[in-house]
Amino acid sequence: MSIKKTGAIAGLAAGVLIFLQGTLGLAGEAPATRRATSGPAATQPSKMGVGSGELMGKLSSSSRDERIAVADEIRKLGRAADQDKAVSLLTAAVKKATGEELLALGGALWRLDPRKAKVLGLDRVTVSLGETDLKMAWIPGGEFWMGCSRGDGDCLDDEKPRHRVWVDGFWMGQYEVTQGQWIAVTGKNVAAFHGCDECPVEMISWKRTHDFLKKSGLGLRLPTDAQWEYAARGGVDAARYGVLDEIAWHGKLVAGKRPQSVGSKKPNAFGLYDMLGNVYEWCEDGYKSDSYQSRKGLTRNPFVRGYGPEYRSLRGGSWRDYPEKVRVSFRGWFLPDGKAGFTGFRVVR
Repeated sequence: MSIKKTGAIAGLAAGVLIFLQGTLGLAGEAPATRRATSGPAATQPSKMGVGSGELMGKLSSSSRDERIAVADEIRKLGRAADQDKAVSLLTAAVKKATGEELLALGGALWRLDPRKAKVLGLDRVTVSLGETDLKMAWIPGGEFWMGCSRGDGDCLDDEKPRHRVWVDGFWMGQYEVTQGQWIAVTGKNVAAFHGCDECPVEMISWKRTHDFLKKSGLGLRLPTDAQWEYAARGGVDAARYGVLDEIAWHGKLVAGKRPQSVGSKKPNAFGLYDMLGNVYEWCEDGYKSDSYQSRKGLTRNPFVRGYGPEYRSLRGGSWRDYPEKVRVSFRGWFLPDGKAGFTGFRVVR
């Protein structure tokens, strides 16, 4: 699984930005500087309506890679100019796209208006994240049994009682956030097992995930505990969504004595990889061992609020854990500033 941008798209970015600046009457920084800038543009661009016909033609007749690059620049400039026009242009382009082009164009639209992306029927998008890509999957809302899985003899008291929960639909990263993505957003690698761009970033505290989420500029957040378990199950009411060795890097695998490249095991039914094993994944919730006790009947979008130094929720088990912890209902916890070579995260929106 590659999270790096293709050379063709990256190489076209500078030229496309110059083209758009000329078409839309935009003045601005050099492309390399602009790519590294997360804040608003220093200059006030004109409305995007100028030259929109030419842009539409560019999206319709250019090569596949250039259409993707143009769409990404429309998305970025749409934030500062006319978002409605940018959404309109991208919507028209998405309707004509297929394959990888559809994922990339859909990702550009998703950044501006995730609801519009879903209305168009998209359930996968590829989003530009610095010099890397972030792949997101739509998780449709639904009801499930949260807590101890049917027939699971390894459940602990904090996984009980089993109870019904409804979760609204949301977007979730198909992979754990990688070292390459962390570097693209923060500028440095904090992982203990560094040197592997496509391995999950670890040595990440709950608090530090929020630095990444804010700097990404994508409106990302951590999943709630309920969102995480619903997504991990993928419609399965069992301790795991497949055969353990086929879906997870865990402590009994010889090759699993450190985090492994994301996406190298089988996904679940929602197209999510490494929901079990590899690294623990932070959730937004606080951890309380008795939080399930008060839930009666169907609970909608539950959330356990954490305060100050109280424990936060960790899910999924890791590369160092034995199978009894690598289950969808297993609940881990750690202090919000705690970190280790097995704590990582994935994102939702």
